[in-house]
Amino acid sequence: MLSAIKWNPRRSTREWVMLAMTLVVGVQANREEDERKQRQPLWKHFDDTHHWDATAEEWVPNQDH
Repeated sequence: MLSAIKWNPRRSTREWVMLAMTLVVGVQANREEDERKQRQPLWKHFDDTHHWDATAEEWVPNQDH
């Protein structure tokens, strides 16, 4: 992306600042999206470690964990 940005002396300081801010916001959005993909929901861990016991009518920890 940076290779597409060529120095143009006709650009004003305001244009350069807006361009830099756009790049920063884009990088932050990508980082947040990656973090969201890597995190699993809180209930997922519980589902992996417990099962529903119909006899006791409650959630019981799995024996293999």
